[in-house]
This record gives sequence, C-alpha cells and structure tokens, in this order.
Amino acid sequence: FQYSLALGLALGAVLLVALPWLLVKSRLFAMRMTSWRGLRFDFVPDYAGAYRTILGWGAAAVVSFGLLTPLFLRARYAFIVRRFGGAAFDCDPSAERFMKTGFASGFLALAAFVPIVALVFVVTSAIGPSEMNGPAGQVVSFALNVLAYLLVAPLVAAYVLSRNLNEVFRTMSLGPHRFQSDLKAGDLAW
Repeated sequence: FQYSLALGLALGAVLLVALPWLLVKSRLFAMRMTSWRGLRFDFVPDYAGAYRTILGWGAAAVVSFGLLTPLFLRARYAFIVRRFGGAAFDCDPSAERFMKTGFASGFLALAAFVPIVALVFVVTSAIGPSEMNGPAGQVVSFALNVLAYLLVAPLVAAYVLSRNLNEVFRTMSLGPHRFQSDLKAGDLAW
C-alpha cells in the first residue's frame, strides 16, 4: 500500500480468495499429523464448503458491521470438525447460543472499558490537559492503553472461546459417542 494502492488492493484480494484454500490445507496437515491411541484424525477437503463458510459468512459478518460474526464463528467451527479414524464427527452448534455469547461479550467489553475510561478521565484531570501532550502524558496514555488491552482483551476472548468451544463440544458426536466440555472463562483467561 505504501508504494501502490492498486497493487496492495490486488494482493489483498488474492489473499482473501486464497484464505479458504489455505484453511483447508492447514486442517489437512494438522489432522493428518494428529493421532490418538493409534487412530489418525482426518479432514476431508471441501473447498466449496470452505469458500461458502469463510467468504460467505465472512462477508455477511462484514456487511452486518459485525452483528453476524457469531454465526460466522459457528459455521467455521462446524466446518472444521470432520473425521477421526474412519468415522465422521457430527457437529451442529446452536446459532442462538453463539449469538447470545457474541452480544454478551460486547456488553462485557463495554462494562470492562467503563472503569478504564473513568480512570483515564481521573488521571487526565490530575495531570492536566497541557501535560498530557508532553512526554509524561504520552507515557500515561500508553500505560492506560496497555492496561486496557491486558485486562479487557483476555477476559473477553476467554469468555467467547470458552462458551463457543463448550457449545461445539456439547453438540459434537462421533457415532454413538457424545462429548462434553466445561471450560471456564476465568481459568482460560488466567
């Protein structure tokens, strides 16, 4: 982008088109190199499904300004759960659960940022607006941004990941066998 906007956009488009193909190749490698008790995992390459899932749901998430991101995540998880030995996994996570998790994570992030914004206001008032433009203000600003990132991002990410993975494993089966997961957001964040 620094040298040519057209070239940057073209390379971005190529990468976007290659992304589903790369996902399939990555899963093929990861699953074929993984085994448990002598049984190898497998991944049946489904390039059309990858393009539908990644580009289709990804575009829907972008067009909806992120509101459909939980459904994109649900579709991605359901797509990557495939085979173990000669048997196929079945996985149909609840769209409602993914949507609830997505909206709850937004409120969690907002609730976590309110005290940090209040802290920024108090610190800015104590230092004074003129000092905030100087070196001391830049250090304070950097420290508060790092604090916000280190506190909020792991908590929200752990919450989303634990809820989504618990739902995926709860609805996953391998023949007659069911799975269970009880990941806790706090433990995962820690």
